[in-house]
Amino acid sequence: MSEKTHIHGKMRKQVTIFLAVIGLIIAGFAIYEMTKYQSTDDAYVETVTVHVAPKVSGEIVEVLVEDNKPVKAGQPVARIDARDYKIALEKATANYEKALYEQQQAKASLNAVNSEITVARTDVDRYQKLYEAGAVSKQILDNAQTKLDTLQARQVEAKHALFSSHSTNVADANLKALKAQMDQAALALEYTEVLAPQDGTVVSRKVEKGMLVQPGTPLFTLVPDNLWVVANYKETQIAGMGKDDPVE
Repeated sequence: MSEKTHIHGKMRKQVTIFLAVIGLIIAGFAIYEMTKYQSTDDAYVETVTVHVAPKVSGEIVEVLVEDNKPVKAGQPVARIDARDYKIALEKATANYEKALYEQQQAKASLNAVNSEITVARTDVDRYQKLYEAGAVSKQILDNAQTKLDTLQARQVEAKHALFSSHSTNVADANLKALKAQMDQAALALEYTEVLAPQDGTVVSRKVEKGMLVQPGTPLFTLVPDNLWVVANYKETQIAGMGKDDPVE
């Protein structure tokens, strides 16, 4: 064997060893990467969907969303015929304002008769002394007493318009009840405009113009933008996992 052939064989052996070492390094790195990250096929995307429904009944007069389109929280998505609700609010407002006026009149009447009674009682006391002194007739004293009695009867009527037999302010209680009815009517009118409860994407839209809906009738489903992945791993895979580890 020539010296040249011997040298070439030695070089081939060195190259083979070098390539084997490189292969082992690559294989070792691949094994390291495989053990560094855990994987699973048992995973799925999850979220909490929201079924959007009206709070009042009526006919849908306008639909403002489409399937697979995004919406923002507070965005109008549908409108219910509001005419009956406007009339109900006007009626409740009129009843409240009427009761408020009547209460104010009753209080004014009571204050006025109280003032008149103060004067009439003073007159009776004065005429009583004058009668006992012989300065006025019995008729003048009787007239003064009659006027006082009449005013006191009016005072009782004025109090009845404001207070119960237990001294409870009936006018104020009635006014609060009518105010609550007015507020409820205003809220019902506000509910005729259906709003998106949160950001998300519209899916499974069932609502159409002309539909008659009731409170709780599902109009569509809203898939929120907040999604997460639920992955199931074997017990042997979770030993090296920790909070806030990155995932792909």
